[in-house]
Amino acid sequence: MVCFNVAPLVSSTLFTLAIDPLLWVFACTIVASNLRVVTACADDIAIALRHRVSLKIVHDIFVRYEALSGLCLLAHKCILILLPAEAHAHNSALYSLWLSKHFADWKHFEIANSGTYLGFSLGPSAGKHMWSGALTKYKQRIDNIALAHQCSSLSVASYNARALPTLGNIAQLVSPPPKHRRLEVCALTGS
Repeated sequence: MVCFNVAPLVSSTLFTLAIDPLLWVFACTIVASNLRVVTACADDIAIALRHRVSLKIVHDIFVRYEALSGLCLLAHKCILILLPAEAHAHNSALYSLWLSKHFADWKHFEIANSGTYLGFSLGPSAGKHMWSGALTKYKQRIDNIALAHQCSSLSVASYNARALPTLGNIAQLVSPPPKHRRLEVCALTGS
């Protein structure tokens, strides 16, 4: 699985018009030939492939697309998520070497067992990371609300507007961990 981030340097309308041909090519090559799945939202693209050799097809598409559109991948935001093997130091080094040899412009991709796409963790080790970022942001916002020493009605409004939405996206698909309930009770009681 590969999570890509394309650098949009134009307005959202122009970006939408520019990205559509890329998604169409992916639909015709990756999805139609059953190499696997492509999903996209704004400038985030996730591709799950059956075989490592299919990366050549994806790479060639991105190279042509960049030459035609001027939009490029942000290598520091791209993640190669290993599905068949654990991304420990040795395997990561082997995959990095393989990427460098076959796709020199992708040599700086992060190699991991999970990555975040639209707020959701993906990959074999995603379960243990699914809520960590959202709960950290939730706790920070709760602490900021408490530090403001507002009256209770403003604190509740701030909580509903600033803290609670940080959990809503993930909670639509994945149940919150048990520690969330304790965190919420502590936040609401000030203990």
